[in-house]
Amino acid sequence: MVAAGQTSTPFPLTPSLKLQSGTFAVSFQGVAGRNYVFQASTNLSQWVSLRTNTTGVGPVLFEDSQAGQHPRRFYRVWQP
Repeated sequence: MVAAGQTSTPFPLTPSLKLQSGTFAVSFQGVAGRNYVFQASTNLSQWVSLRTNTTGVGPVLFEDSQAGQHPRRFYRVWQP
């Protein structure tokens, strides 16, 4: 969420991987101590929160083992 008059800064994501098992994997570097929510959508209109992470030192790795069950799935990361 961004307050009026503020802009959000995108999080640089590493190139994503789709593993042979159908698992989708991606990582990003956030600000240490902040919460980030990984979300997925099949239509870019309805989003489901998959996991919330608090970042530490180093990149945050996210894996979606359910990715192979969807013909198309989009992802985003946001900071609440």
